[in-house]
Amino acid sequence: MKDSTDPPETPAARRPPDRPPSAEDLLLFWQRAPAMLAVGNYDGYFTMVNPAFCDALGWSAGELTSLPSWAFLHPDDQHRAVEIIEQTRFDDAGVSTGHVVRMLCRNGSYRWGRWNFRSFPDAELRYWSGTTLSDADSPDPGPPVLVGTWEWDISDNVLTWSDELYRMFDLPDQLPIDYQDFLGHIHPEERHIVDAGIQRSLQSGEEFSDDFRIVHENGRIRWIRAIARLVDEAGGDAQLMFGIAVDITERRERGLP
Repeated sequence: MKDSTDPPETPAARRPPDRPPSAEDLLLFWQRAPAMLAVGNYDGYFTMVNPAFCDALGWSAGELTSLPSWAFLHPDDQHRAVEIIEQTRFDDAGVSTGHVVRMLCRNGSYRWGRWNFRSFPDAELRYWSGTTLSDADSPDPGPPVLVGTWEWDISDNVLTWSDELYRMFDLPDQLPIDYQDFLGHIHPEERHIVDAGIQRSLQSGEEFSDDFRIVHENGRIRWIRAIARLVDEAGGDAQLMFGIAVDITERRERGLP
């Protein structure tokens, strides 16, 4: 029998004993958390991203994990972000907080985001959490850019381009494209450089990254920044290369890298 002198039972006293979260708990949290969550390795790639991350930027999980994480940052924020990350490579003492960067969305716009992360050197992993900032809380992130995506089936030599990439190259939608067609639209002075870089990527498995000029049929020249990487198919053999291309003509015309 409960003694009348006992202190009243509080809500905390009625809670079940503490227990570690189950796999189901963690999965539910990952899927429904409102914050952007990600796991990244020390090679600079996200290995996992949650649905809120994809929803915020418009990229699929496969796209966000196929390319280096810096590819999804504004060019003016990339070097600073990489430096901060590298400084914490061997530091697992605490959380690094309040890193504000502009993130590239699938539609070519940029969004400001505030990120926190913690490094785990033994596992060579970083755990990330972030939130997007409203327009009222941040300055103008800058004008949108034209962003296209592509996949190259290497064994069949077939390129699949997004509609935006056809616009970038000023070509009719759904025009069949192979690798040689792609090279033919690159400025002659840079064609062999781009080809050599892609061939190195095929041999080494490392990402391809380069800025180069393309030439439209009417002679107009545009600057493109392309980042690509081999991706594994279900069978385990890397016969597919995935990439994104960003039109950086305006930056080049303003003398910016």
